[in-house]
Amino acid sequence: MNKKELAKIEAASKNYLHTIEGVQNGHLDYDYGYRCIQNHLTTSLCNTLGFFTGMVSEEALKLPKSKRTKEHAYGMTRLAKDLIAIENPTIDKIKDIILGPNAKYNLTILKRI
Repeated sequence: MNKKELAKIEAASKNYLHTIEGVQNGHLDYDYGYRCIQNHLTTSLCNTLGFFTGMVSEEALKLPKSKRTKEHAYGMTRLAKDLIAIENPTIDKIKDIILGPNAKYNLTILKRI
């Protein structure tokens, strides 16, 4: 993970702390809080190469890069809910969870049901 990505995680962790404390103190709605964090995790934070496991499904290798999709095995909604549930939240605790294995993604194909 490069310095720019680590700086993004540091800044996001500070913002997440305010959201987490707001939810835990009853000043913010739970659904609003975790959705804000989940949306940011998905669109801005955990979609960089620093979170890529290096694994690509065989089906995805057959497609152009623009047709591959990122798949988080743990799910950013679950990760956001984990962050909201941190007891005595701190910036370091938030960063440790984000940098853990649950934010990593693989490349695969979009499966439509």
